[in-house]
Amino acid sequence: MSKIDEDKIALPVLETAIFGLIVFDFELKPVYINDFTQEITGILSNDIIHAESHALELIIADKDYVEETKRKLSGCFDTPFNDLDIKIINEANKKIIPARISGYTTAIDGVDYIVMIIQDESSRKAYETMLENSFDNFIQTTNDLDSALKKIKEQQVILEDFQFKTKQEMMVAKTVQKSIIPQKGIRNEFLNIQGRSIPSEDLGGDYFDYFNLDKSKQGILLCDVSGHGIPSALVTTMLKVSFQRHAGELIEPDEVFSRVNKELTKTLQESGFFCTAFYSVIDMDTMEITSSCAGHDAALAYHPDENKIYELGLSEKGTIIGPFSNVEFEATSHQLVEGTKIIYFTDGITEARKIDGEFFTIERLNDFITNNHGLEASLFIDKLYKEVNAFYEGAEPNDDRTVIVIDVLKIPRKEDFSTLEKKQRINSAFQQGRKYIKMKQFRSAAMEFEKILELSPESFGAYSNLG
Repeated sequence: MSKIDEDKIALPVLETAIFGLIVFDFELKPVYINDFTQEITGILSNDIIHAESHALELIIADKDYVEETKRKLSGCFDTPFNDLDIKIINEANKKIIPARISGYTTAIDGVDYIVMIIQDESSRKAYETMLENSFDNFIQTTNDLDSALKKIKEQQVILEDFQFKTKQEMMVAKTVQKSIIPQKGIRNEFLNIQGRSIPSEDLGGDYFDYFNLDKSKQGILLCDVSGHGIPSALVTTMLKVSFQRHAGELIEPDEVFSRVNKELTKTLQESGFFCTAFYSVIDMDTMEITSSCAGHDAALAYHPDENKIYELGLSEKGTIIGPFSNVEFEATSHQLVEGTKIIYFTDGITEARKIDGEFFTIERLNDFITNNHGLEASLFIDKLYKEVNAFYEGAEPNDDRTVIVIDVLKIPRKEDFSTLEKKQRINSAFQQGRKYIKMKQFRSAAMEFEKILELSPESFGAYSNLG
């Protein structure tokens, strides 16, 4: 396989990034390596690419993890990951460097590639410490701590006071993070939406939200920030502010991702943090769902008539949010039917792990959906968490676990509308369509005028606006 065109991938941000990045083809042969990878491994990129042995065997110190890393990377086409801890050996100075590996897939010119990100845990921990010390809303330090520590008799009192304040501030932090996540679901004539998030530590990196976009459109968002603790909690707060602003202005999920990514790249690019996300908009006039994916697991939809599960939001475009500013995203649409059940989830569900290392897997989740699709959304979530908790068999949860479930209760039928209801819907669609034209959201505008033609096929105004 030929080397990737450097004009398309060797962007300045990749060369100067503070995380390692290796791009593999589908046979796990390296085709691109950035400068930071050379720095932490002490090996030139050409030596890694053209080595007789596999690239992973050169850079991973613990050979037992080579096959595990290959397995995880090969599985990226189905399940991206961000939680594999390994040790890198630096050939230049023979130092062992703790590192965390993340993996996902992307497509360039129609060809699939596997991207492996290597985060230096030693420098990452230093950065997290810096964030924690600067997070003055949660942890308050005292200016005279150094001098107080010199006084042996006062030391215990000062430390106990500091621990109390830290505990109090952590409680405030937990309250703040809890407040950014919806505590109640949404239920109306057409949809029943319920969600729940359980962090693996006091503060987590998962975030979900609902957006009432206009009279007929409902937005559903799920994000998973790399890492845990205070730094990840800070990033989730940034995500909420950014998504609330841009989702409130835009209807199209791919455009929302594009704006949020450009905004957050300025901050996240230098931090080493990133997030995956999945965002959908449901038009309750037509019961069509439009979704976009940013490096996240696709939402699963159970079709009651066909008794099968299909994935939403699949596209060759789009990747994680944070490292790359010029990423393009794409949205896809599906028609919903009455009785459809949609499940959004973070990898804390599918990658729940027993003590022996066995994962819960997407296959178990699919089986659970097939066997329990008839349960109401909140009961479905209750039972799923019980099953995942039982799967751990006493092991500690290794990641935050978040689930959103949507039950499609009813599909609107134009033949059921009264004359007044038809008139009201037509007027509303005209207003929304013209608003979207002014905002240059032409795809959303066209959908509104198509609604009018469904109710009034001879509407000259709808045809005129569509033109």
